[in-house]
Amino acid sequence: MLQHECVYKIALDHLYDGVFITDNECKILYVNEAYTKMSGLKYEDVVGHYVDDLEAKGIFKNSTSPHVRRENKIISSIGKAKDGVEMLITGKPIYDENNELIYVVVNQRDISDLEIMRQKLIVTENKMAVVVPSRILCNVR
Repeated sequence: MLQHECVYKIALDHLYDGVFITDNECKILYVNEAYTKMSGLKYEDVVGHYVDDLEAKGIFKNSTSPHVRRENKIISSIGKAKDGVEMLITGKPIYDENNELIYVVVNQRDISDLEIMRQKLIVTENKMAVVVPSRILCNVR
């Protein structure tokens, strides 16, 4: 099993998205490399600590894990990294065979590229709104 755990860690560390895993008491068990890059926090500054303690120190703000734990359901929100990058943050509860919460897995995705594409789409649609009616009028006989 240890060999598989190493493969899983390698895979998680190579994801584009940030991954953040806590236990059922919101103690941070793991963060991947993408998470540390997005958050600007070091692995050792968060792993082994409780989310509530880091929020009390001002390191975290509106963390997803406690919401997932309280609500017992998937929670999504938009957040910002320290550098202002917008992220889609989704937390998902993980249950054992007795339906007891054992982990919360949080995924963070940089959505700044999506916002840029959305803005370009709006500009293009506005240009099309001007061009299309004028072409229709020119073709009328």
